[in-house]
Amino acid sequence: ERYGGSQVLKWKFCVWNSPDNPGINYSALQRENYYRLYLSTWQVIKAIDERFQVGTSALMSVNLLYPEWMDGFASFYQKQHCEPDFVMTNLYTVDDTPESIQRRQPAGIMQRRDAVYDVIRRILKNNKYCGWNVSDWYVAEWNFDLGWNNALQDTMFYPAYIVKNMVDCWQTGIAFGVMDPLENLSEDQMIQGSFQGKRGIFTYDFIKKPSYYVYEMLAKLGSRFVQKGENYLITESEDGEIQILLYDYLHLSEAYCQRKLDRNVICPEMLEPAHDLDYEIRLEYAKERTYLKTTCVLNENYGNPYGFCKNYKKASRISSSDISYINEMNQPLRMTDYVDRQEDGSICLYEHLEPFEVRLIRLSVM
Repeated sequence: ERYGGSQVLKWKFCVWNSPDNPGINYSALQRENYYRLYLSTWQVIKAIDERFQVGTSALMSVNLLYPEWMDGFASFYQKQHCEPDFVMTNLYTVDDTPESIQRRQPAGIMQRRDAVYDVIRRILKNNKYCGWNVSDWYVAEWNFDLGWNNALQDTMFYPAYIVKNMVDCWQTGIAFGVMDPLENLSEDQMIQGSFQGKRGIFTYDFIKKPSYYVYEMLAKLGSRFVQKGENYLITESEDGEIQILLYDYLHLSEAYCQRKLDRNVICPEMLEPAHDLDYEIRLEYAKERTYLKTTCVLNENYGNPYGFCKNYKKASRISSSDISYINEMNQPLRMTDYVDRQEDGSICLYEHLEPFEVRLIRLSVM
């Protein structure tokens, strides 16, 4: 009655969390416990309206790569005729195996730049060849490392990491969640300051982090895919607007991935050597003679409150007036210009990006 049936039909219902993770759930060692819980939940919700969407709780991606756990679950739901409408997974790019998790051995970080995309690709391949028959997949939690605190998550590395992986997985059909919109801290932790290496889009005291602006950029991309490549994505909206997303992502270093560095102390050795990027973008067969070019720039100087607030890092508290000032002074750079079609019918753009910079260009019909 409160939300309406049409709205509730969009909701995703699931129960429990990581039933396949023996590190946090004892019941993970007894699969039948989860099977019964899942079946009961599925039956109750479907009895209300069979169109309601019921899926799994967030499974560990490692158990979708090494599919023995999922194979057993698929055998159960196919026998009971309670197929999930979707499967959720938590995707952390660490080199775990089911055996290492059982032994609780610390895992290194996958060093491949395309590790997130590679894991997604392998999961979808298993879905096809193992006969799971899952149509919709959702990534609930995802990150380059386990744990809540990591100093890199306050820096410009993190928004570039988000964009890089969103672009890599753009055409996979996988939906990614936004983790921890507001960072949750204890009273003791608040005393340590606003920036504590957590992965929210707001600090606990509502300072907008760079990831906030990155998700804002991603939300402005068009529904029609045009082209993507190394460090860029081009889309188009129904109204003819063209969106060009550019980014200069630097990956984690070998030493960091092998856990030879302290993740709570930022140092240059954490990342591969920095470099700028220059783009020459050519769009052929432009329909309009002139476009309005709107550019949004996120880099070390714009939209980076951590860099701006280093002197606040050890402050006991930041006042509400300070927070308003910080958010006002640390927004992305926004510029407007006009772009004319050339004689051959194309549009040419020349862009220069700093390390970790993310840039969204929108070409609107005049």
